[in-house]
Amino acid sequence: VEDWPAAIATAERSLNLSPSYFYARFLKIGALIRSGRHDEAERELAIFMTRHPDFSEQRIRWIPFVDPAKNNFLIANFDRAKSAA
Repeated sequence: VEDWPAAIATAERSLNLSPSYFYARFLKIGALIRSGRHDEAERELAIFMTRHPDFSEQRIRWIPFVDPAKNNFLIANFDRAKSAA
């Protein structure tokens, strides 16, 4: 289920514990963009790119989801945020 507010809240809790955790911020960016919160997604993307300048989508492709479409969906959310920035 695409519960974007819950995804954002969960990512924020994770980032409060570990501000550099790439996956939490990655998910938060995607959830923000899907929620129509473009300005916030852009700010989070700037933080993400500063903290992880060598990030490659390959890091997401390596996550062992049973259905590879899940990896593609997460990457598409992130790409959507990058395009909006």
